[in-house]
Amino acid sequence: MSANLTVIHFNTNSFFGCTMTGFPNFKKTKRKLRESLNDNYYNFIQGTTDSEHAFTLFLNILGERIEDYSITDLCDAMESTTQYIVQLKHEAGIDTPSYLNFAVSDGYNIVASRYVTHPDFEPPSLYLSSGERIEVTDGKYHMAATRKHPGATIIASEPLTAERSDWHVVDRNHLIIITPELHIRQCPIE
Repeated sequence: MSANLTVIHFNTNSFFGCTMTGFPNFKKTKRKLRESLNDNYYNFIQGTTDSEHAFTLFLNILGERIEDYSITDLCDAMESTTQYIVQLKHEAGIDTPSYLNFAVSDGYNIVASRYVTHPDFEPPSLYLSSGERIEVTDGKYHMAATRKHPGATIIASEPLTAERSDWHVVDRNHLIIITPELHIRQCPIE
């Protein structure tokens, strides 16, 4: 089975979002998802894609905390977004897998997900690389190792350097969280 994925970038005054989703039969859940949005976020939607709706749902769930939030609030909103999409699919009787990779940043923190709704399928790839900095040696890019605390962290859908040891796969159905201090952690999406 091939995945039909869409990569879309969104920007608000406070957040940048990137989604790589494959949400079959989105039309069956679109109305109910839109009905759950408050007017502010309902009117934010300009297009028809599942990606734009998912990002708007995230902002809506973050809600009043959007002006004063913690990294925990961002994680909770990302997890709740995923859970609500899964709930909508279930209520609509959709059993085909949906691929829900999201990344959201406020310019300081990053929260990204690697998620698939079906237990027999793998979500789209998501990789993490962390080290001192990206270097070029003999014309090849690699992440320079760090002795203490990383100076650079990259999240990407595919490894960006030829050095495979630079990259770690984000666990299936997990969030990856990166703070301004470049502290990195993964936590499962329940």
